[in-house]
Formats: sequence, structure tokens, C-alpha cells
Amino acid sequence: DPQAAEDWKMAASPESIDAALHSSDGQALARIFSGLGWSALGSSEKRSLTVHLIRSFVGLPQSNQTNLLKNLDIVQALETALAHYNSTNTISSESYRSTPDNGLRKIMFVHFTQVGEFLQAASIYSNMRMGGPDTHDENGGNLIQGDFSAAEKCDIFVSIAECYIAEDQNVEADSALQRAGLFVDKIADAEANWQIILRYKSNYANILDSNRKFLQASSRYHEVSQTTRVEIDPQNLLELLGNAATCAILAKSGPQRHHILALISKDERLEQLDQLPQFQNHSVVVKKMYKNHLLRKEELEIFEKSLQEHQRAIMSDGLSIMERAIIEHNMIATSKLYTSILFTELGVLLGVHSNKAEKVAAKMIAEGQLEGTIDQVEGILTFGEVDAESGLLGWDRAITDVCEEFNRVSDLIKGSA
Repeated sequence: DPQAAEDWKMAASPESIDAALHSSDGQALARIFSGLGWSALGSSEKRSLTVHLIRSFVGLPQSNQTNLLKNLDIVQALETALAHYNSTNTISSESYRSTPDNGLRKIMFVHFTQVGEFLQAASIYSNMRMGGPDTHDENGGNLIQGDFSAAEKCDIFVSIAECYIAEDQNVEADSALQRAGLFVDKIADAEANWQIILRYKSNYANILDSNRKFLQASSRYHEVSQTTRVEIDPQNLLELLGNAATCAILAKSGPQRHHILALISKDERLEQLDQLPQFQNHSVVVKKMYKNHLLRKEELEIFEKSLQEHQRAIMSDGLSIMERAIIEHNMIATSKLYTSILFTELGVLLGVHSNKAEKVAAKMIAEGQLEGTIDQVEGILTFGEVDAESGLLGWDRAITDVCEEFNRVSDLIKGSA
């Protein structure tokens, strides 16, 4: 109907957009920015309407913007305008920071995060135009006029990641943090932008934790917990130390875990974790693990209750993450006490069936976590290396050392007589 199309074009004017915004008429904006009428417009007409809507909205008082964003039709019209603006506009001398579409995205991002619509906020911010990938070197003089700085880009991607983390979208959060990581080391003034860097590091530790990369997560948590800035609440840093302890306990046994356990056990704040309900016996477990002492089941009950859902997962061998970590630790601790042991006895020590003890030992030996050999016929595990200072052989070794020293001194006395 030519007349209907002409009527629609008459309604699709800057004046009608202003009137719709003034009266919060979402349906009027929906009629302009959707349907056959919108599709029939030429690119120049679409551009004109798009630019006018975006500029008009950005120019409104904040309270008006907030009220308008509660209207779904208006939000959809704004999203249509943003999508068209993105596809038809390129930056020349115009600053990325001052483009109306980026201004609108910031407004919408803040609103949606405040009302808890984190996925929508992330989607809006993901389309921020910040400059090409080769234009962010702040020190090399290759920065395009008006381009976002490395700090600003890092901030945006960390903000996107935080939205995804709030919705447990770890894959998307990880992707956003990977992009933030491209810029974090290129931030020119780390002192001025310490908050952005700290947010990046703490969120990265969170994602590593969620992805069950516990050793890496523990190291990252511990690094952030060492921050000495007076602006940060010490309680938050203590909780980060607690997270580092949790991940270290759950991590795969080996030299790297022993190293991070050493760092945590020597932290003077470790005992303070006992005051926090979610970490009330972490200090005991950390110290025993670091010293290669056997852990008893009752010592782990409180610790297990503190675990988050992703930390309670059952692995392919039928053991929970915590069970496997503790069994591996106790296996190492046992190797410091015995030269060899029957699997029936080992099973009792580890709190599992002898067959399970044998399977765990075989896996640890194969992966280089444990030195030893298995005699399946006799059902015996022989350890390849025994710590004589802490094992049951320690007493015999100590007596031998004393006797040897006594004989050496006696020989010296006889030689000088």
C-alpha cells in the first residue's frame, strides 16, 4: 500500500522520535525501527534516524534514561539503532571515546548491571568500538588519535568478564579475560590503574578455580592476596588467601603444589583464617600437607563442607576432587614413613579399599608423582625413596649418626694421645 508506506515515512521523522522519547512511547519507536517500513528505508534514511535516536537519548538527563530503559520496546529500538550504526560508521578523525554509540553503550551497560541483567550488559559492552588490535601500544607512539588506551580496553573486557562470571558463564568469561590479558601488560601507568589490574588478576584466579585448574588458581589467588595497598580491605585479602589455600589443597600433588603450600603455610595471616567460618580449619590442613603428615578423615569434614559446587565434582575414577587430592597426599605422606607396605594396610591408612589404593598408586607412579614399584602377586607397594629424617627409619638413622660421630671423636682423641 503506497499510502501506508508514505504515512509510515511521515511518522518516521526526527520529530516523532523526540516525541516518543519525551512521552516514553516505546510502541512508537518500535514502529519506526522495526517491521517492513524500516526494512524499506534506504541506508541514508536509516543512518539519519539512527544517529538522531542515539544522540537524543544520550543527551537526556540520567533519570529519564533510566526510566526509558525499563521499556522493552525502547531497548529494542536502541539495540537496532546501535547495530545499524556499527555497520555504517567508521572512525576517521572522530574520537572513539566520544562517539554517540559508545556513549549509549556505556549508559546501557551501567543500567543493566545495576538491575542485574548481566548477560544483556555483557552483550552491549562486547560491541564497544575501541580501535584496531595494532593501535594500542601506549609506549610505541602507534596510538590512533582518539583510540582507547590499553587500560580502557582492559577495563572493558574485565567488566564483560565480571558480567559473565555473575551468570556462571565461565567459557565466555574466560574468553573476555583472555582479551583483557592482551592489554594488561601494556598499561602505561600501572600505579594509576592498579584497580583494573587487580580486578583482572582476581577474576582470572576465579576462572581458573571454576575451571578446576586448582594449582594455577592457587598461585594467582596467593599473588593477589599479597597486595599491600591501604585502599583494600584486609578482610578481602584474607579471603583471597583462604581461596589460595582451598585450591592448593585440591591441586594435584607434586613439587609445584608443595611450593605453593610452603608460601601459604609461611604466611603470617594463615592462623587468621580460623576466624572465618568458610576457612576455619584450612590452616591445619595446609600445615599438615606442607609437612607431609597424614590427614585423618575427621580433620577433613569441616574442610569439605566449605567447598563450592564445582569443587565437589566426581572425577572419572569415581573419586571426588577432594578425595583424590587427599588420597594422593596421604600416599606421599606414607612414602615418607615406610619403605614398603601391603595394599591391605595402605587401604586402611588411606581410608579406601586395597584395590583402589593400588590403582591410585599405579597412576601416581605412571605420572611421576610417586617413586615406587608394585608387586601385584604379593600385594606390596615398595617406595623408591624414603625420607629418613621423618620416617620410621629416622630413629635408626639418628642412632647410627650418633655412633659414627662418637667413633670419629674417639679416633681423634686416640690420635692426639
